[in-house]
Amino acid sequence: MHAISIDIETFSSNDLNKCGVYQYVQAPDFDILLFGYAVDSGAVKVVDLTAGEEIPEEVLAALSDERVTKWAFNSNFERICLSEWIRRKHPEYFISYGIPEDTVGDYLNPHGWKCSMIWSAYMGLPLSLAGAGAALGWTSRN
Repeated sequence: MHAISIDIETFSSNDLNKCGVYQYVQAPDFDILLFGYAVDSGAVKVVDLTAGEEIPEEVLAALSDERVTKWAFNSNFERICLSEWIRRKHPEYFISYGIPEDTVGDYLNPHGWKCSMIWSAYMGLPLSLAGAGAALGWTSRN
């Protein structure tokens, strides 16, 4: 596995627009509902965590592996959410970075994460996923 594209759907009682991603994930009821991914530009797969489905072990391991490039639209959101979720649900796959006294140790290392929203902005496309998709002629049917 060289690269993985990721999109997640989440829930939290903390309002993301009012508190930001770091407090959003700290709510006791924070959870990831759906985990969509594609490995090495392969077929898109969606794991419905609410239905008891499990993210494959090799994918969980890849999320902490600096050698695997992780792509997401607004990748910081995915990285912070996945950091909290993995620490809670699969601590055996969580690898932090930094020193123990530093709060960055609570999160997955940003090395290896790439943000398609930033690339989109660089190309002059809208900063929203829906806007960028519309500008590129993509619909939910593509």
